[in-house]
Amino acid sequence: ATTMVSPSAREIPRIYAAVIPLKLAGTTTRMTNLQRSSRHYFQRPDVDHLGVDTTATSLTGFASRYWLNKQKGNTFMNAAVGFLSPRFDVNDVGFMPYADIVNYHVGAGYKWTEPTKYRKYQDVLGSVFSSFDFAGNRTWGGVYLAGSTEFQNNYSWNYNFAYNPQSISARRTRGGPLMYNKPGFQLGNYFDTDGKAKFFWYLDTGMYMVPDAGSWNYWVNPGIELKPVSNVLVSVGPGFERVVEDAQFVDSYDDPTATTTFGRRYVFGHLEQKTVSASVRVNWAFTPRVSLLTYLQPLISTGSYTGFKSLAVPRSYEFDPIAYGGNPDFNFKSLRGNSVFRWEYRPGSTLFLVWTQERTDFEDTGEFNLRPSWTRLVNADANNIFLAKVSYYFTL
Repeated sequence: ATTMVSPSAREIPRIYAAVIPLKLAGTTTRMTNLQRSSRHYFQRPDVDHLGVDTTATSLTGFASRYWLNKQKGNTFMNAAVGFLSPRFDVNDVGFMPYADIVNYHVGAGYKWTEPTKYRKYQDVLGSVFSSFDFAGNRTWGGVYLAGSTEFQNNYSWNYNFAYNPQSISARRTRGGPLMYNKPGFQLGNYFDTDGKAKFFWYLDTGMYMVPDAGSWNYWVNPGIELKPVSNVLVSVGPGFERVVEDAQFVDSYDDPTATTTFGRRYVFGHLEQKTVSASVRVNWAFTPRVSLLTYLQPLISTGSYTGFKSLAVPRSYEFDPIAYGGNPDFNFKSLRGNSVFRWEYRPGSTLFLVWTQERTDFEDTGEFNLRPSWTRLVNADANNIFLAKVSYYFTL
């Protein structure tokens, strides 16, 4: 159910609330697998409020969220608190990364709407936020600062900064004991030109640093849009990301000597990853009723691991060096594309023809070499899907 209290006074904040209960039912095997899945990890050995019930034939959970907003006027604010209970699961109703979370945020800002010589609009905002699990462990949190500027020539600039103090991760060991997230900070920047012009470009960049752990990553995503004529749009958006992660999960296995980590070794490695991708789109409206939309997304991602180690003590960021014999290095390539032909053959009645193709290739090597990788991807087997949809509008 959703309720809203609408104030009569202009500047009074608005209050929103939502409560959702969900129940899943199935065989004991299905429910056991669900409890052990990455959305729940009920098998975690160092938490008291969870535990896998192998006799369960159902899973019932609740989700709720409450908002307090003020949007009118130059001063704005937003506050919210919500939770997903440990046994809440949306199944195929939607997407949910994980449950067992209580989070809140409080933010406020100010906006300037009167144009000046150089800008049309300006705003700044700041917020604090935090997340906990149902045992009271703080799993995330920090402060967030941001601003945006729209210039007189319709160019715009968005910028942000976030700081995250040390927290506890319930997911880095993939169902194992809790461990620390070291403090980190983020810088983000997005700039674009006039979206109404025939030639439009943008640049999205950012970075995240964890100095105490020696981990960092950055990304650069430029893009252009061309409108040679009013009924054709061509956009190209390449991207590059570099990741250096000091402790990336690799594997876990039983080891009776690992008494401090409940009889299992949780293996981590130093990961260096590079990812190159692109988004290519061509939209062509032949007539107001006939159009063709095409999209292409190539991606190449490589990663190499060194310095293998195992978690030494739960609720820490301490490791013991180990000799790990596996090879988690990877060179993953994918090419995805689709075309959608749309024909409105009579008012309200439409024919859609859709073609989707996907190619993937995987190698157990972390070497980054663009030309051979692209050749292997083009020569990989393709998975093609063809769809057709027809709708007819009846006039009564």
